[in-house]
Amino acid sequence: MKRIIYFLLASLLISSACSSVSIESQEEFQELELPDHSIVWLNKNSKITFDKDFQPRVVQLEGEAFFSVVADSTSAFLVKTELGEVKVLGTEFNVNSQADKLAVDVEHGVVELQVKTDKSVRKLYRSNRGVVKKGRKEIKLERSEFAHKQWLKAMEQDFKQLGKELRKTHRAMEKELKKEFKRGKKNMEKALK
Repeated sequence: MKRIIYFLLASLLISSACSSVSIESQEEFQELELPDHSIVWLNKNSKITFDKDFQPRVVQLEGEAFFSVVADSTSAFLVKTELGEVKVLGTEFNVNSQADKLAVDVEHGVVELQVKTDKSVRKLYRSNRGVVKKGRKEIKLERSEFAHKQWLKAMEQDFKQLGKELRKTHRAMEKELKKEFKRGKKNMEKALK
Protein backbone atom coordinates (compact mmCIF):
# COMPACT_ATOMS: atom_id res chain seq x y z
CA MET A 1 0.00 0.00 0.00
CA LYS A 2 2.76 2.42 0.98
CA ARG A 3 4.57 1.57 -2.27
CA ILE A 4 1.49 2.52 -4.24
CA ILE A 5 1.20 5.81 -2.36
CA TYR A 6 4.85 6.66 -3.08
CA PHE A 7 4.45 5.64 -6.72
CA LEU A 8 1.38 7.87 -7.04
CA LEU A 9 3.23 10.69 -5.30
CA ALA A 10 6.21 10.26 -7.63
CA SER A 11 3.86 10.13 -10.65
CA LEU A 12 2.10 13.28 -9.51
CA LEU A 13 5.40 15.07 -9.00
CA ILE A 14 6.63 13.87 -12.39
CA SER A 15 3.60 15.31 -14.15
CA SER A 16 3.95 18.68 -12.44
CA ALA A 17 5.32 21.73 -14.18
CA CYS A 18 8.79 21.57 -12.61
CA SER A 19 11.62 20.02 -14.58
CA SER A 20 12.91 17.78 -11.78
CA VAL A 21 11.45 15.52 -9.12
CA SER A 22 12.93 15.36 -5.65
CA ILE A 23 11.89 12.78 -3.04
CA GLU A 24 13.25 12.88 0.50
CA SER A 25 12.70 10.03 2.96
CA GLN A 26 13.34 11.97 6.21
CA GLU A 27 12.65 9.65 9.20
CA GLU A 28 10.92 6.91 7.18
CA PHE A 29 11.95 4.40 4.57
CA GLN A 30 10.51 4.97 1.12
CA GLU A 31 10.03 2.77 -1.90
CA LEU A 32 9.36 4.28 -5.28
CA GLU A 33 9.14 3.27 -8.90
CA LEU A 34 11.00 5.43 -11.38
CA PRO A 35 9.50 6.29 -14.80
CA ASP A 36 11.51 3.44 -16.43
CA HIS A 37 10.01 0.98 -13.86
CA SER A 38 13.27 0.63 -11.93
CA ILE A 39 12.64 0.37 -8.18
CA VAL A 40 14.45 2.44 -5.53
CA TRP A 41 14.34 1.85 -1.79
CA LEU A 42 15.48 4.96 0.10
CA ASN A 43 16.99 4.54 3.53
CA LYS A 44 15.96 7.04 6.20
CA ASN A 45 17.21 10.62 5.77
CA SER A 46 18.05 10.16 2.10
CA LYS A 47 17.12 12.12 -1.01
CA ILE A 48 16.85 11.28 -4.70
CA THR A 49 16.39 13.79 -7.51
CA PHE A 50 15.79 13.13 -11.20
CA ASP A 51 14.50 14.87 -14.32
CA LYS A 52 10.74 14.42 -14.76
CA ASP A 53 11.06 12.95 -18.27
CA PHE A 54 13.88 10.66 -17.04
CA GLN A 55 15.82 10.95 -20.28
CA PRO A 56 18.64 10.26 -19.79
CA ARG A 57 18.19 7.82 -16.90
CA VAL A 58 20.12 9.83 -14.29
CA VAL A 59 19.44 10.22 -10.57
CA GLN A 60 21.22 12.37 -8.00
CA LEU A 61 21.52 10.67 -4.60
CA GLU A 62 22.21 12.06 -1.15
CA GLY A 63 22.30 9.38 1.55
CA GLU A 64 21.62 5.70 0.89
CA ALA A 65 19.44 3.79 -1.54
CA PHE A 66 19.13 0.28 -2.95
CA PHE A 67 18.41 0.10 -6.68
CA SER A 68 16.80 -2.61 -8.78
CA VAL A 69 17.43 -1.27 -12.28
CA VAL A 70 15.50 -2.34 -15.35
CA ALA A 71 17.82 -3.19 -18.22
CA ASP A 72 17.67 -0.88 -21.23
CA SER A 73 20.12 -1.50 -24.05
CA THR A 74 19.63 2.02 -25.43
CA SER A 75 20.22 3.97 -22.22
CA ALA A 76 22.56 3.44 -19.27
CA PHE A 77 21.33 4.16 -15.75
CA LEU A 78 23.52 6.63 -13.82
CA VAL A 79 23.55 7.41 -10.09
CA LYS A 80 25.42 10.64 -9.32
CA THR A 81 26.71 11.46 -5.85
CA GLU A 82 28.97 14.12 -4.40
CA LEU A 83 32.06 11.89 -4.66
CA GLY A 84 31.42 9.78 -7.74
CA GLU A 85 29.07 8.12 -10.20
CA VAL A 86 27.71 4.60 -10.67
CA LYS A 87 26.83 3.48 -14.19
CA VAL A 88 24.73 0.38 -14.93
CA LEU A 89 22.56 -1.22 -17.62
CA GLY A 90 20.52 -3.54 -15.37
CA THR A 91 21.36 -4.85 -11.90
CA GLU A 92 20.74 -4.58 -8.17
CA PHE A 93 23.09 -2.56 -6.00
CA ASN A 94 23.27 -0.33 -2.94
CA VAL A 95 24.78 3.17 -2.91
CA ASN A 96 25.70 4.83 0.37
CA SER A 97 26.76 8.41 -0.28
CA GLN A 98 28.03 10.44 2.65
CA ALA A 99 29.94 13.73 2.60
CA ASP A 100 33.32 12.00 3.11
CA LYS A 101 32.73 8.52 1.66
CA LEU A 102 30.93 6.71 -1.16
CA ALA A 103 30.35 2.95 -0.91
CA VAL A 104 28.73 0.81 -3.62
CA ASP A 105 27.72 -2.82 -2.95
CA VAL A 106 26.72 -4.99 -5.93
CA GLU A 107 24.16 -7.67 -5.22
CA HIS A 108 23.60 -8.81 -8.83
CA GLY A 109 25.13 -7.82 -12.16
CA VAL A 110 27.95 -5.40 -12.89
CA VAL A 111 28.30 -1.66 -12.28
CA GLU A 112 30.97 0.84 -13.13
CA LEU A 113 32.12 3.16 -10.34
CA GLN A 114 33.82 6.40 -11.34
CA VAL A 115 35.58 8.84 -9.01
CA LYS A 116 34.39 12.36 -9.71
CA THR A 117 37.70 14.17 -9.10
CA ASP A 118 40.03 12.28 -11.44
CA LYS A 119 37.68 10.04 -13.44
CA SER A 120 39.21 6.76 -12.12
CA VAL A 121 36.89 3.92 -13.14
CA ARG A 122 36.47 0.42 -11.71
CA LYS A 123 34.02 -2.35 -12.57
CA LEU A 124 32.29 -3.95 -9.61
CA TYR A 125 30.81 -7.42 -9.85
CA ARG A 126 28.43 -9.43 -7.67
CA SER A 127 29.50 -9.37 -3.98
CA ASN A 128 32.03 -6.56 -4.63
CA ARG A 129 32.12 -3.34 -2.69
CA GLY A 130 33.81 -0.24 -4.05
CA VAL A 131 34.73 2.53 -1.61
CA VAL A 132 35.77 6.08 -2.49
CA LYS A 133 36.95 8.40 0.28
CA LYS A 134 36.95 12.17 -0.05
CA GLY A 135 40.35 13.52 -1.07
CA ARG A 136 41.54 10.16 -2.43
CA LYS A 137 41.71 9.22 -6.09
CA GLU A 138 41.64 5.43 -5.86
CA ILE A 139 38.66 3.12 -5.56
CA LYS A 140 39.22 0.55 -2.83
CA LEU A 141 37.81 -2.87 -3.70
CA GLU A 142 36.41 -4.98 -0.86
CA ARG A 143 34.16 -7.99 -0.42
CA SER A 144 30.62 -6.81 0.23
CA GLU A 145 29.17 -7.43 3.67
CA PHE A 146 25.69 -6.49 2.39
CA ALA A 147 25.10 -4.20 5.40
CA HIS A 148 22.25 -2.59 3.45
CA LYS A 149 20.18 -5.74 4.00
CA GLN A 150 19.70 -4.70 7.64
CA TRP A 151 17.89 -1.49 6.79
CA LEU A 152 16.00 -3.21 3.96
CA LYS A 153 14.72 -5.78 6.51
CA ALA A 154 13.75 -2.94 8.86
CA MET A 155 11.89 -1.31 5.97
CA GLU A 156 10.11 -4.59 5.22
CA GLN A 157 9.08 -4.84 8.89
CA ASP A 158 7.76 -1.27 8.76
CA PHE A 159 5.69 -2.15 5.67
CA LYS A 160 4.36 -5.32 7.35
CA GLN A 161 3.41 -3.30 10.43
CA LEU A 162 1.68 -0.73 8.23
CA GLY A 163 -0.23 -3.57 6.54
CA LYS A 164 -1.36 -4.92 9.92
CA GLU A 165 -2.47 -1.45 11.00
CA LEU A 166 -4.37 -0.94 7.74
CA ARG A 167 -6.12 -4.32 8.10
CA LYS A 168 -7.02 -3.51 11.72
CA THR A 169 -8.35 -0.08 10.69
CA HIS A 170 -10.26 -1.66 7.80
CA ARG A 171 -11.92 -4.21 10.10
CA ALA A 172 -12.87 -1.49 12.61
CA MET A 173 -14.30 0.71 9.83
CA GLU A 174 -16.20 -2.25 8.36
CA LYS A 175 -17.65 -3.08 11.79
CA GLU A 176 -18.68 0.55 12.32
CA LEU A 177 -20.28 0.74 8.85
CA LYS A 178 -22.32 -2.40 9.59
CA LYS A 179 -23.55 -0.83 12.84
CA GLU A 180 -24.44 2.40 11.02
CA PHE A 181 -26.23 0.44 8.31
CA LYS A 182 -28.30 -1.46 10.93
CA ARG A 183 -29.17 1.81 12.71
CA GLY A 184 -30.13 3.41 9.42
CA LYS A 185 -32.24 0.40 8.47
CA LYS A 186 -34.06 0.48 11.84
CA ASN A 187 -34.66 4.23 11.55
CA MET A 188 -36.00 3.76 8.04
CA GLU A 189 -38.32 0.95 9.17
CA LYS A 190 -39.62 3.14 12.01
CA ALA A 191 -40.20 6.00 9.61
CA LEU A 192 -42.19 3.77 7.25
CA LYS A 193 -44.51 2.50 10.01
